[in-house]
Amino acid sequence: MINLRHANIISLFDYGKIGATYYLVLEWISGPSLAEFLSKHAPVPADQIIFYINGIADALDYAHAQGVMHHDLKPSNVLLQPVSSSPLRRPILMDFGITRLIGARQRITGKDAKRTYAYLAPEQIHIRKEADHRADIYALGMVAYKLSSGIIPFSSKSSAALLLAHLRQKPVNPCAINSKLPEAMGLAILKA
Repeated sequence: MINLRHANIISLFDYGKIGATYYLVLEWISGPSLAEFLSKHAPVPADQIIFYINGIADALDYAHAQGVMHHDLKPSNVLLQPVSSSPLRRPILMDFGITRLIGARQRITGKDAKRTYAYLAPEQIHIRKEADHRADIYALGMVAYKLSSGIIPFSSKSSAALLLAHLRQKPVNPCAINSKLPEAMGLAILKA
């Protein structure tokens, strides 16, 4: 099991298996998830977008340097930890494809599938292609899009249509949705 030590990554204290059940003992984070935060506060101002994305990007950069890819970055996998010296909460990245790390099998269905598919990189859709750190960068761009516009660029009631949108559609510039967003930030989000 890989234990990543970074200020923006949840700490793992212990793990194991009891019978057929795997368990993890993780650091307690008292704040909400980024998904919960966004359900009430999106879109967020540009300075907050920078704060959250920098923290998540720093965590990903560290993990990638350790040879670990996240492969499931989405707002529900980011917790917001209160910081006494700031009104903003520190983003804490969790769930680094834990099932892959411990050798368990994961099946994504229902609402969880659609939440995951909304942030899935095109190379993760092509089964024949091995995804690398760039899939995490794509997902980070999708998180930034949600922070900046309050929506995800692709949505559909059908999981298949959502996956096809990642492969074939170009997202609308988030500046067209949020006029307060600096043009350079909108372009950076589209590049990711």
